[in-house]
Amino acid sequence: SPLLKKERICWFCYEKYSKMCAVLLKDPPSVKAHGIWRGHSMKDKNDVTACPHLWLTKCGYCGATGAAAHMEKSCHALKLRNLDVDSS
Repeated sequence: SPLLKKERICWFCYEKYSKMCAVLLKDPPSVKAHGIWRGHSMKDKNDVTACPHLWLTKCGYCGATGAAAHMEKSCHALKLRNLDVDSS
């Protein structure tokens, strides 16, 4: 939608908040709702971590943090490991 293209939305923060809602047995808000996921992006145009919350996390697979921090499901080391498992 045009709204989502103009607004900066952090998918890391939205996903974390949605998981918290699930634990509390509450429906997650719409991504369009105001929340901690609005006003910043997960990564900048150079693919450097821009989210202050993601910046402080450490990948459980490769140990990346800070400027290289990423969601575990986006971990290149995990993807490579899964390729090795799939090819055996």
